[in-house]
Amino acid sequence: MALIAEREAMAEGWFIAGKDPEDYDIGTDQKIFHSGSQSGYIRHKVDSPRSFATLMQIFKAGVYHGKRIKMTAFVKAEKIEHGAGLWLRVDGPRQTMFQFDNMSDRPIKGTSDWKQYEIVLDVPPESVFIAFGVLLQGKGRVWADDFVFTEVDKLTPTTDPSRNEKPFFDKPINLSF
Repeated sequence: MALIAEREAMAEGWFIAGKDPEDYDIGTDQKIFHSGSQSGYIRHKVDSPRSFATLMQIFKAGVYHGKRIKMTAFVKAEKIEHGAGLWLRVDGPRQTMFQFDNMSDRPIKGTSDWKQYEIVLDVPPESVFIAFGVLLQGKGRVWADDFVFTEVDKLTPTTDPSRNEKPFFDKPINLSF
């Protein structure tokens, strides 16, 4: 029942999801925020949270079709044991994931004051939805505030970890070593 009460207390458009959201609470905090009058937060509520939860939103991708976008937000962390971070996902038809970054290669850990983080992804013309939020895996508490979406040029590198993999060649190479 507490989870429902927390969900009702959230700002419109925000909801909890994840692999084990019942292990976490979400809400708005009117005492700790980066700017304005409140922030959103996730905190563990059981001794051994099993996986992760996210405070998130989903919106239609149309306004960003064919563009490269940068999402920034301020995050504050308290006693994060496993990891926390922002995340951004671009989805296509039939729930096909086109682009994704959840900061798994640069997780937020420990305790830290407000710091701005960013994610940069491409939004292909056939994209349907964009999902984003802040996540917490394991024990701790994380606050997020001041999300901003901006269009950036193609010279701005994306943060999609799969883009950092070695590129495929057009044909086989070095066949005789």
